[in-house]
Amino acid sequence: MTINQLKISEMQMTNTPDSTIIQKQGKQTFVMQLFFNHNATETFEDKFLRVILAEERKSQLQNEGV
Repeated sequence: MTINQLKISEMQMTNTPDSTIIQKQGKQTFVMQLFFNHNATETFEDKFLRVILAEERKSQLQNEGV
């Protein structure tokens, strides 16, 4: 177990989630518990946009054969 996994595991055991999302797809049910760093300076929207842009750049590089 890595240090990050340990921190996440400890957080899940000691804190209640900030949000819970339940998604049903066919016969499967996915339960996602969300934990937020309330001291963070970057918003969820900022992080999400950063991930999307990084994936787009990665996809473009793969398409160019780099």
